[in-house]
Amino acid sequence: VLIILALSLALGYVLTRQALLFVPLGILLAIVVTVVNLIQYISKTSRDLTHFLLSVRQRAWTQSFTSGNRGKSSSELSNAFNTIIREFEKLSMERELHYQFLEALNENINIVILSFNSSDKLVMMNPAARRLLKQAAFSSMDHFRKVDPRLYEAISSLSPEKRNVLKVHIGEE
Repeated sequence: VLIILALSLALGYVLTRQALLFVPLGILLAIVVTVVNLIQYISKTSRDLTHFLLSVRQRAWTQSFTSGNRGKSSSELSNAFNTIIREFEKLSMERELHYQFLEALNENINIVILSFNSSDKLVMMNPAARRLLKQAAFSSMDHFRKVDPRLYEAISSLSPEKRNVLKVHIGEE
């Protein structure tokens, strides 16, 4: 931008002081080349930013950003993009580990865990629940009324922020 400003001032000075045709044309050509370079620089930075945001959106943590020969600020931007990508990758891996831990806990714990959506449809039933209730799956809370009316009442009275532990005897268990 400073080069464009300096060339514009030089062009104004040459046009007011001299009647030479080639000097103003040369300065004008230099202004055009500088503007084109500036537009390419801004476009490349914009493409890098768009590419970065899309990689975050698509969780493409293998992306890497390089600055090429575009200067210190571009290098700092590329380093920032790469740092953020690495942090997102780290958070994603931690979340996956937590998910796997909870999945293993859910599968191996000897306590019944049931999860319902807001429409009272059963979303999740762990293996302990399947064994105790002797059912592969239930489709809604109404099925629990057949197992034990107290169980149905306890489940239907729960709200999302409320918890309840209920001892139910089914057969010998």
